[in-house]
Amino acid sequence: MQPFNPALRFAPAPLAVLCGLYMLSCANSPSKPMQNPDPQATPTKEPQALASTLTLSDYHSLRTVEVQVGKEAMPFLWDTGGGITLFTPKVAQEMGCTPFGQLTGYRMRGEAVKFPRCNDASFRLGEVVFKAQTVGVFDLMALVPPGWEEIGGLIALSSFEDQPLTIDLANDKVIVENASTLAQRTQDMSPIDMKMVKQASGFSTVVLAKANSPGGELWIELDSGSTGPLILAPHAAKMLGVDLEDPAQAQRIDSDKGPTIWKVKNVTLDMGPAGKIDTPATVMDLIYDANMGAPLMARYLWTMDMQTNRLWVSPHTPPASKK
Repeated sequence: MQPFNPALRFAPAPLAVLCGLYMLSCANSPSKPMQNPDPQATPTKEPQALASTLTLSDYHSLRTVEVQVGKEAMPFLWDTGGGITLFTPKVAQEMGCTPFGQLTGYRMRGEAVKFPRCNDASFRLGEVVFKAQTVGVFDLMALVPPGWEEIGGLIALSSFEDQPLTIDLANDKVIVENASTLAQRTQDMSPIDMKMVKQASGFSTVVLAKANSPGGELWIELDSGSTGPLILAPHAAKMLGVDLEDPAQAQRIDSDKGPTIWKVKNVTLDMGPAGKIDTPATVMDLIYDANMGAPLMARYLWTMDMQTNRLWVSPHTPPASKK
């Protein structure tokens, strides 16, 4: 965040390693199956028929969602840029999992993070049970400052590959859709091109949305775990007409504790059928063209169906007053 943002992936604060778990590789080894919150449930790749609305809660400028693992419900970070869903070692142990192997992930700026995984993880979000999941095991609580509330892990888009969802950050809600609600919700929304980035032998998932610029198309990571509105790679800033050498356009910030960044007062993103949007931006080296954080995501309603590689968006007006 600024200063303490996991999604910036470069900050000296220890929470910077929570997210950005991309380009993972893994080893195959048997793992003890984890307890299923629904003992009668069987794994399926079909979207579940039951829709459910999840409420997001504030967690020191980040967001959490309540997750039921076994008989216990506890908050997990909600992070669409997290790559892969994570359990803390404590939660994994309580579920009877012995972590194995090694996943090697890369944060948004390319730094490596390594951790083991568990197979056959199951948990409940609202009324929907997610079954036979592969999750990373990572001690998030070792990284947060003393006194912060305990979290059980992190929920990422890897858990929604077979389940359509709508993200409404302006109202702190995530809606797990079914076929009927998906069709109804998207009939008045605008389709927009997307790319689903699948790495880690298929275990890690992030979604990139297409935007247009005078210099060509841009692919922007949707990242609810970033507290800044927009982060641009230098080449993307140039494509948007920003001259980083011009002090009138960009303020250069050098630091002994991190990389050089630039602050840009305003850029205009052309989101195609969703229209244009003006926003301040930070510029730094990235593995993607750009990263759209929670403040900018909250200006839109996002619905995605990763099974069919479809993304819809509509401009969204936040509530007049919001605590």
